Amino acid sequence: MPGWRPRRRAVLLAVVLLVVGAAAALWASWRDRTPERIVLVVIDTLRRDRVGAYGGRVATPHLDAFAAEGTRFERANGAFHQTTMSMGALFTGRTPSIEAREGGGPLPWTGDTWCGLARYSSGEGDACIPAAVPTLAEALSDAGYHTAGVVSNLMLFRPAGFDRGFDDWHEVGPLPESVRRAQAGASIRYDPRRTAGDKVNEAVARWLASRPGDRFF
Repeated sequence: MPGWRPRRRAVLLAVVLLVVGAAAALWASWRDRTPERIVLVVIDTLRRDRVGAYGGRVATPHLDAFAAEGTRFERANGAFHQTTMSMGALFTGRTPSIEAREGGGPLPWTGDTWCGLARYSSGEGDACIPAAVPTLAEALSDAGYHTAGVVSNLMLFRPAGFDRGFDDWHEVGPLPESVRRAQAGASIRYDPRRTAGDKVNEAVARWLASRPGDRFF
């Protein structure tokens, strides 16, 4: 029929526009339901019986207030009983392991392997969190969040890879030479004057005062 093909094209175009419009509306609806600000607080080596919300005798009013207003998990376990492996699992969602990718033998305990993710490494020179493994910060950055990290645990300092995906990364604490010695396996003692909570809070406050917007992780 004369004129039928143009009408069909018009109908197809209308359908495509409708689908695109529906997808855009769905994305906007999903984005509106996501939290605008996400704050992750990690305290290394904090015992359950030292938190008031879990029956501890030590006064922890701020943590207790968080627990009272939010969700408290009664059965939560770390991925491993060591900082870098637990943090490697938290930052990537991967189960830590000290086995090699091939052969299944144990790996030497070094700053390159102590995140428990060496089986994903592309070879020598890769970070403790291998470049091939996506991170939490990268995922949230892709979702439109401005990402910032403030850390005072030298095991998470550069170049371990924990900073990947963060737009801003602030390290509070030991000097870089101390970090290199620690990541090489040497025993390093923290200086409480440089790693105390008030120093971390000051760094967080400075970032908040200069943040580019309110949608952040």
